[in-house]
Amino acid sequence: MDNKVSARTKHTYGWGCIGRDMCYTLVNSYFLLFLTDAIGLAAVALASIGVVIAVARIWDAVNDPMMGTIVDNTRGKWGKFKPWILIGAISNAIVVILMFNHYVAEPSVQVAVYGILYFLWGMTYTMNDIAYWSMLPSLTVDITERSKVGTITNIAASIGQFSIIAGASPISNLISNKIAASSTEAISRGDALAKAFFIIAIVISIVFVLLSLMTVFGVKEKKNIITGAKSDKVPLKNMFKVILKNDQLLVIAITYILFNIGYFTTTSMGVYYFNFAMQDYGVGTKFLYFSIILAVTTIVTMAFYPLLAKKFTRKKLFSIGIASVVLGYIIMFSAGVFLPLNMITLGISGVVLFFGSSTISMLIIMIFADTIEYGQWKLGNRNESINYSLRPLGVKFASAVSGLVLTLTLVISKLDSVSKTLSQLDQSASDYMTKVGTILSSIDPSQIMMLRTSITIFPIIIVLISYVIFIKYFKLDKDDYNKILKEIENREKSKNENI
Repeated sequence: MDNKVSARTKHTYGWGCIGRDMCYTLVNSYFLLFLTDAIGLAAVALASIGVVIAVARIWDAVNDPMMGTIVDNTRGKWGKFKPWILIGAISNAIVVILMFNHYVAEPSVQVAVYGILYFLWGMTYTMNDIAYWSMLPSLTVDITERSKVGTITNIAASIGQFSIIAGASPISNLISNKIAASSTEAISRGDALAKAFFIIAIVISIVFVLLSLMTVFGVKEKKNIITGAKSDKVPLKNMFKVILKNDQLLVIAITYILFNIGYFTTTSMGVYYFNFAMQDYGVGTKFLYFSIILAVTTIVTMAFYPLLAKKFTRKKLFSIGIASVVLGYIIMFSAGVFLPLNMITLGISGVVLFFGSSTISMLIIMIFADTIEYGQWKLGNRNESINYSLRPLGVKFASAVSGLVLTLTLVISKLDSVSKTLSQLDQSASDYMTKVGTILSSIDPSQIMMLRTSITIFPIIIVLISYVIFIKYFKLDKDDYNKILKEIENREKSKNENI
């Protein structure tokens, strides 16, 4: 059975991930920042948006298995993945541009408009996301080859994510500064920043569509006796049966959700932490340095993941990852409490934290792929997209919880008021940075402590719970997986012989 994946397919599939992760990260990491710093929403409106976003993400998570069923049931000359990759990319790109537009209206109208757009963003991204990731296990069933494709894809995803995490803040500051400098009239920080983010959203959306086209026209799907096995269409009413009967899928999905709740809480608060704790507002250089550390650590870890996977069992590798994540959080919390609050301390915490999170991310993605063959062996039907729908479901549910934690932290600590005050300053004024410094220096240490606790202590508790569940219930190791492949192959051969 030929399980090799061509270089063309590996790279057009893998690198196609850059644009989609750029778009996702822009919304996930900067949409709330856009609403607080650019639009300047009041506390009540911001809290309302936080609830709307949480509800939208939960609904979208519930909607994911439905989309997975639709993709699995799609038949056509382009296959079942490519049509939805392209449709999702184009529609999501349009929505992202609309999301980062400043709608001048009453707060209640703004909440309604941005809330509706957020719902549409989640639903359109789901089309692309489920189709894209569920294509991965269809390319090969060989663990080594699958790891190679997964490594390229996750490095590409990391480049997409970190180009936005690191670049969006300083680039938006640079553009807003130029807008303020060229303005013949007084312009607020918020208005200049809103225009900057709108330009960034247009550029990133175009990149998303172009790289999705590369994947659609570049990937060549090569079926074998397992990936090409005939599967029945699954009625929507039966989709949850497919999920609930796959015990290993449920274990990894729950583990993934819990881990991401902790990790996303940290990443979503990163900009605010550097704005307020490090007093890096309007400059972004310290956050840029930290993002570079994040990017380099993640990409290097992912590049060496195949070697780590060969050396350690999955449970041992997961244990190493969790231990590293928890240690990174402890160092991060200690910065400004027991250790100096500077880039050296935060840089060390970042390397340790992101090594662990990258290891776990790669491991979970590979296990998600393997649960497809597990389900095929156990249930007799191959359902890539239904199975893989639990991955974006996990991301969105975790994003909903982490986004709510972020919103509540900002509102309860009253740091949202600080953001609003900063957004109303005249950025074209000569004393702009002096006023920024005065506002930042007036922040109470208790406000920073609340932010520090949310970004570290809460995540530690959540990721440790995910660890207990994984260690106790996961059983799909490499040897078991290879036995399952052999049994499926023999079963399919027997079917073919009897036809």
